Amino acid sequence: SSGINAEWPLRPGKKLEDYRQKHRAKFDSLDDAEIRDFDPASVLTGDDFEELKKRLNNRIVDDFLDDSDNNPYGTPNFYVNEVADYICQKFDYKNVINVLSQFQHYKTVIGDVDLHFVHMKGDPSKSVPILLLCGFPSSIWEFHKSLPMLVKAGYTVVCPSMPAHGFTAPPRKPGVSPAVIACTYHKLMVRLGYSKYVIHGGDWGSLVKQHEEATSAAELEA
Repeated sequence: SSGINAEWPLRPGKKLEDYRQKHRAKFDSLDDAEIRDFDPASVLTGDDFEELKKRLNNRIVDDFLDDSDNNPYGTPNFYVNEVADYICQKFDYKNVINVLSQFQHYKTVIGDVDLHFVHMKGDPSKSVPILLLCGFPSSIWEFHKSLPMLVKAGYTVVCPSMPAHGFTAPPRKPGVSPAVIACTYHKLMVRLGYSKYVIHGGDWGSLVKQHEEATSAAELEA
């Protein structure tokens, strides 16, 4: 984590504007301002899910390591097997598609990342937009219950998938840190026409939020 957050918090005497320009400059030459409609069902197909189940059913899990809850070598084998069995036997991918289809999905290129995001418009007279940021390893699914409630209450909500998570493509170059992701998300909000917005983020989303508060402080309400 020290490498990821080497520039956070800003050191005394370091100019905030220099920090902003350093990270925003990474995106100047690669943007494509087009915003495209996106359908999750176009990539989450029944054939793909059957192939996933086939691979999981044929999995080989080594059993030579300690299989306790506090396994220092990674995820315990018993938990790997529990998750794989759940996916193969109980997971209802069609329900996931139905839930995700309730939202408006889009994609746009920022930097070298084809960024996926949900954009649900509320009542512009009632509130500033909310930028919801998921953590790692997670996806927009963690907001699938709260997002509709926020929109029903009148809020406009933007919920992006992190680079290489969910429906967002992986970056083609190294160095995509929380600071870089923060610049990506700010540019997305500006592209959508939101000069003022608030942020909520957990886990990695909270790290991105901290950097975004530094890079885009003038545009944030809170």
